[in-house]
Amino acid sequence: MVSGSRDGTVRLWKLLSDNPPIFDATISSHATAFVNTVASLPPSSQFKDGLILSGGKDTIIEVREPSKAPDDNAERLLIGHAGNVCALDVDPAAEYIVSGSWDATARTWPVGKWEPETEFRGHEGSVWGVLAYDSETVITACADQLIRIFHRSGKLIRKLKGGNDVVRALCRVKNHPTGADFASAGNDGIIRLWSLKGEQLAELRGHDNFIYSLIAAPSGELISSSEDRTVRIWKGVECIQTITHPAISVWSVAICQENGDIVTGASDRVVRIFTRDPERFADAETTQQFVDSVKESSIPQQQLGEINKEKLPGPEFIQQKSGTKDGQVQMIKELNGNVSAYMWSASKLLAPVFSTITDSCRHWKLGQRRNCC
Repeated sequence: MVSGSRDGTVRLWKLLSDNPPIFDATISSHATAFVNTVASLPPSSQFKDGLILSGGKDTIIEVREPSKAPDDNAERLLIGHAGNVCALDVDPAAEYIVSGSWDATARTWPVGKWEPETEFRGHEGSVWGVLAYDSETVITACADQLIRIFHRSGKLIRKLKGGNDVVRALCRVKNHPTGADFASAGNDGIIRLWSLKGEQLAELRGHDNFIYSLIAAPSGELISSSEDRTVRIWKGVECIQTITHPAISVWSVAICQENGDIVTGASDRVVRIFTRDPERFADAETTQQFVDSVKESSIPQQQLGEINKEKLPGPEFIQQKSGTKDGQVQMIKELNGNVSAYMWSASKLLAPVFSTITDSCRHWKLGQRRNCC
């Protein structure tokens, strides 16, 4: 596994033991600012161990061999973006990578040559998500609420209205019952399924806040992570499982294509692995610690007492008002009827402190968790 963090590090997690699963984390590289996105190139004749890609606030994309120490020279530093690099993807044939940035552009970089190939312009906001769909097709997700499908040469093929808010996440979809080619998600909390022709085929509803990350499993299921503290598993158009985390946000979700294990990275600085394989379940103590931490971070609705939900302000309140002191808490009635509490720090709004949603882990069991510094 590879993880990136706001602590400015990229870490490589090596599996030391299968039963019980034990991982060792080594620092692959140090950045000068937040690391927002990581990706990997598979091993090839040119790069026998593959490559680790990372990008962040310093606007540089680092390409590094996994065997190199953090003080060793990188394979290449890709320079060209003028803003935060927030998205990276590799095409299925590993011929090129695509990057997205706050500078309102996406770029392609041929593997091995590493010179900027194409700059995709026309976005009217940050490019939060990128998808190297195939050897000829690049898809972008933008803060201007649009999804754009480009030819790799830079020609715009079509624009899609991705919802009524920022579009953040994209993923390739295979063998889905709707016949979709890719999926998108963003700040409106809705997952949308699309064909490459631009047809919206379905909407998946269930998240209560921003969706940050979206991935497809080998089984055809979709997995999403959100500001509502959950990872959700979708089969067809139904949510079949919700995994609540003891954190404010689940920033990212990834999946092992070989065994289907799910990996999450959250705001509590912990990387967690979930598995359906009983032989790889964590021990009872680790599992119970996870269950207890989720319970401790949730407040059941019955404990809210005599709060009159009908008199609470809606979510627009926190967009229009500022706190008057550090630590001030404001309860909000969300659009779905749940109650969330938000806290201000130095008059700046933070994410929800708690929500009345109290889901439980069911089919997926915790495989391993380690503090990611």
